[in-house]
Amino acid sequence: MVNDTPITILFVNDPEADENYISVSFAHSHGLPVRRFGRLTDCEGALAGDPSYQVSEYVPTDGCRLKINEYEDQVSFTLTNLKKYDLFLGMRWYEDRDPVFYPKIKKLWFDFEGKRILFRGDTTPKKKSSRIDGPMTVREATREVRKGALFFLCRLERIEREKEETEVERERREEVGEVEVDPRTKEGIQERKSPFCEYEKVMASPSLHPAVREILEENKELFPDEIPKLLPRRGDLDFKIKLEPGARPPAKPSYRLSYAELEEMKKQLKDYVDREFIYPSTSPFGAPAFFVKKKDGTFHMVIDYRPLNKVTVKDTFPLPRAEELMETLFGKRWFTKLDLRQFFHQFRIAMGDSYKTAFVTRWGTFEWLVIPSGVSNAPPASMRLIMLAMRPALGRYVIVFIDDIFVYGQTLAQYVKDVKWVLDLLRANNLYVKIKKCEFFTNSTHFLGFIIDTKGIMPERLKLELIRDWPDPKDLYELRIFLGAANWVRKFVRGFTSIAQPLTKALKKGMKFTWMEEMKTAFCSLKKVIINITSLYISDPDRPFEIFGDVSEQKNALGGALMQ
Repeated sequence: MVNDTPITILFVNDPEADENYISVSFAHSHGLPVRRFGRLTDCEGALAGDPSYQVSEYVPTDGCRLKINEYEDQVSFTLTNLKKYDLFLGMRWYEDRDPVFYPKIKKLWFDFEGKRILFRGDTTPKKKSSRIDGPMTVREATREVRKGALFFLCRLERIEREKEETEVERERREEVGEVEVDPRTKEGIQERKSPFCEYEKVMASPSLHPAVREILEENKELFPDEIPKLLPRRGDLDFKIKLEPGARPPAKPSYRLSYAELEEMKKQLKDYVDREFIYPSTSPFGAPAFFVKKKDGTFHMVIDYRPLNKVTVKDTFPLPRAEELMETLFGKRWFTKLDLRQFFHQFRIAMGDSYKTAFVTRWGTFEWLVIPSGVSNAPPASMRLIMLAMRPALGRYVIVFIDDIFVYGQTLAQYVKDVKWVLDLLRANNLYVKIKKCEFFTNSTHFLGFIIDTKGIMPERLKLELIRDWPDPKDLYELRIFLGAANWVRKFVRGFTSIAQPLTKALKKGMKFTWMEEMKTAFCSLKKVIINITSLYISDPDRPFEIFGDVSEQKNALGGALMQ
């Protein structure tokens, strides 16, 4: 809504876009407060394939409120000439909100102000629709929607400020050289960039719990935007890469990269060399590197260590089962979730093993001094390291899973002490936290795919909806994948084995896949019962358990489960 007038705005979610854009005509005609950059600013095109161009005006964050369903946010927009849309959410919004996409079922979700926001797209088969350039009437928009067009209902509100600067005042200020500089320009970023931007953003929230604010103020150095440019200290559990006897060093040439990827490669190589995470190598090993685009539009370097992993002796250190970790949460009321920043890079490669991590680029071969992503034994080795770091608190008020730390408690007074102690342990082990992915002192949270609150645990709703929307399997491979996904929530479904029996029978060796009516009925029944599951109470260790047994059809095996 603009000035209390409801409007419908069409926009596209295109990760190619660099900025959030708003139509020049729309901004001016609806009286949004438009400001000028201190200088012309280069921006990427709004849509894929659009050329770059220079812009001079923007709508500041405190001048525009965006509403989409229950989502309400203040967003800054750059003014440009959009041919088909009034508004465009681009990279800047993706970086701030970090949404998760499920393109097959056209859903998008993200966490915002303690709530999980879900956008749903139209999943009906798309008919051919006409292309309309420029603004639409309500009748035209209705017709496009009926044809299958994807749309969102948004509302923009002008935020009145106490005093708006007049055109005369602005011209007078510019004449004497006081030019308003938007902080998003490169010069502004270089001058004002703080190494704790994410931390400061969290601290600025008025809803922050007083105890959390005090704890964060005492431990600011644990929440930097980047880990320090210092090589981690060596320790007894430095990462070792043991090869199978007789294994030959795997080596492959570098992959071809685009111009943009080559520029990104130079940038990342310089950063890693400056941090002393990598250094030039003459190793006979060599893994090629390439890039994938992340949700926020930035590039993530991936090193193809698959040939190395094939000849690596696997680390048998087991990763814990999620449901076993939850058993300690009975009666707990307070939860904090910490996400470690660049966790693998906070540990060293063992002396004499760095040459095995060598990767090849156009600018030569480099090897790692810290654990790189992609090597097969990194998760179990990292699990061992974090368990060692958190050992004094494990099982008492802390759960760990690789780079996730979950702190739980019953009384607030003791819980404050426990969280402080966990942060002290992180400091003692030189570990750092990504604060924008953390949650502090909440009574309900998401962890390892489950919703945890004071009542119990249940799978995340979005994961249940993925199972509900699963298409009919076309072969045994697809059926096996579906049953694997459904089996993840079987403890929440009474009679799971009986309901799924027609499907599991089809997986027997030598069976030919035929999608029969009995299987379809079981498939639909299982999806229906899964989407309607409720939370399970966490077992009370002080109460008695009952044993529920089950005998196999051949009566030659017996199984059982403990229940309350």
